[in-house]
Amino acid sequence: MLRCAIVEDSPRELEHLKECLARYSAERDIPLETTAFGDAASFLEHYRADYDIVFMDIELPGINGMEAAHRLREIDQQVILIFVTNMAQFAVKGYEVDALDYIIKPAQYGPLSIKLDRAAQRWRAAAESVMVALPTGTQRLLLWEIYYIEVQAPEPCRTPNSGCTARASCAATSVIWSTRSTSRPSPAAT
Repeated sequence: MLRCAIVEDSPRELEHLKECLARYSAERDIPLETTAFGDAASFLEHYRADYDIVFMDIELPGINGMEAAHRLREIDQQVILIFVTNMAQFAVKGYEVDALDYIIKPAQYGPLSIKLDRAAQRWRAAAESVMVALPTGTQRLLLWEIYYIEVQAPEPCRTPNSGCTARASCAATSVIWSTRSTSRPSPAAT
């Protein structure tokens, strides 16, 4: 399932984009789930690192889309970002936050579907990932970036009703990982 967040303050533009995404989903047989946010502050406050694509309007009340994109990249470098704007001159700034592309409002299905094809290719490549809970939040790690994972439990525990001994417990497990990417944390314990 392709999970999309849409950050758009215009109800009309939001509905139009959702219709285009639904059409794309039906034509490409890709299950799609959308979550809408009317402003960047609520999006950032409720952000979950399990979105695959974020469609971000640039002109938003309060925090604008470009500032929100910078903040988004501080917490998630992997999510696919596509700007939705009526001002093409801001599209160049999208490279600062590694945006995949931009869509000019109102979205036209033809150009949008081409951009979604590119996003879907990237999504499929990144789909092999795991989510790791950290004290600072959740982080997505691509499987190909992981060098090793070590799980340590202080003592064996029994799983309920099975009589089996497990080597990990939810309450007392530390995970150490290392990735090939320098943008990820160095080996650390959670």
